Amino acid sequence: MYCKKCGAEIKTEAKFCPVCGEAVTRSSGNHGKNRRALQDILPGNMLKPILAAVAVLGAIVLIFSMIFGKGKPDAETLVKEEFAALESYAGNEDLYERCVRTAVSELGTAVSQELGISTLGVDQLIGALAAELTAEYVADPELTYEFGSQVRAYSSLETGKLEKNEDGGYIVSVTVDYLDVAEASRLLAENIAAYGAQYLSGDASAFEDEFFEDTIAGEAKGSYTGWVQIAYEKEAGEWNVTSMDPKLAQAYYGMK
Repeated sequence: MYCKKCGAEIKTEAKFCPVCGEAVTRSSGNHGKNRRALQDILPGNMLKPILAAVAVLGAIVLIFSMIFGKGKPDAETLVKEEFAALESYAGNEDLYERCVRTAVSELGTAVSQELGISTLGVDQLIGALAAELTAEYVADPELTYEFGSQVRAYSSLETGKLEKNEDGGYIVSVTVDYLDVAEASRLLAENIAAYGAQYLSGDASAFEDEFFEDTIAGEAKGSYTGWVQIAYEKEAGEWNVTSMDPKLAQAYYGMK
């Protein structure tokens, strides 16, 4: 047992502290049952600091639970939801149209190269036919959507590890494996003799059928790794994607 005033050890039968002379007070008869009060166990000058430390620790635990109770975000699910939002035609018309324009433009250039055409007049003719084919798609949202959707069907996503940033949110790397429409167009041009007349006549269905031949699509693969930013929105009470590397969306639609 210890003195409440100075902390000196006191014998059980003592009535006063042998050091400072403070009168000894005892708890009401629970010693035999091993239920001693804290003041009988700890020196008086240690009790208050310990109680204060316990209070501070409790406050820290409470604050941490409020800040970090939201846990880590499910990055894979959030990334999939973000890319799913890119699949609708409404709001993403630019991605669909650029996909078509990239494919047809590259095909026109590759046809010229395959045929060894370099004269300005013929180049202009092929360019005009490519523009006509592009216009046929872009003028018809259904055709544009169909072509873009087929390109997108070859895309796959892989989510990397979460890394915490300075703002308390997270950054996650995302890899998109995709059908490279430019490369597919170049491969398509190598077989120009088989479908050249149909292409030069501006037949969109013939172009699309050949473009998605398995042999061509299987060889024209690309891959791009970018970043996705995830933050906790307090008002909504949930994690959400707040920004994304724009090249990821392009890759999802087959463009480097």
